[in-house]
Amino acid sequence: MVTAETAVVLPSVIIVLALALSAISAGATQLRVTDAARSAARAAALGRSDLDVVVAAAAGRASLAVERGELT
Repeated sequence: MVTAETAVVLPSVIIVLALALSAISAGATQLRVTDAARSAARAAALGRSDLDVVVAAAAGRASLAVERGELT
């Protein structure tokens, strides 16, 4: 009897754990992106070169393009 109950419940537990890990991973990615955007905006506001802005914002394997425009 216990084996049948385990066979029914175990896939559900695994799915819930996978969803929880995905949510945690998405949250961590959001934090990294927000921090990179803040660093890039700060470097650009200080008048640093585009290369310095990219270096300040890029984390690990990230790629970033900087486009400067006029403020309206």
